[in-house]
Amino acid sequence: MLVKPDDRVLFLDIDGVLNHFLLDWSIENIFTLCPKAIEAYQAMIEEIKPYVVLSSTWRKFPDHRDHLRKKGIRFSDCTPILNGIRGLEINLWRTTVGHTGRYAILDDDSDFLPDQKPFHVKTQVNRGLQSEHIQRIKELLRP
Repeated sequence: MLVKPDDRVLFLDIDGVLNHFLLDWSIENIFTLCPKAIEAYQAMIEEIKPYVVLSSTWRKFPDHRDHLRKKGIRFSDCTPILNGIRGLEINLWRTTVGHTGRYAILDDDSDFLPDQKPFHVKTQVNRGLQSEHIQRIKELLRP
């Protein structure tokens, strides 16, 4: 699926969003994801139907991407890997594909460019995705 310039785009991080420090990490080790966060995330995606771009460090590893797909976490593309400020990776992706539409960044980190900060929905590494984050994403990506 190719992105259109005016598509609504969600840039998705994984650590601190779909997993968090309060989980039992012995179950799946590094692949541990929070079932409640996944369920809430999937319901949100079904409702707003954004073009999802994986911006997490998980994008760097094929086995991590495969695990996400097995868990039903769909994404259509990944940001380029610059190994630096995540905001630069998002900016490069948007510029490269010609995206000018609405977007949201779902991430527990804060390394974004000043003009991206209003579109950043910040989660907490010890809680992950919560209802207030979903509400804010819906507001940002409202048609």
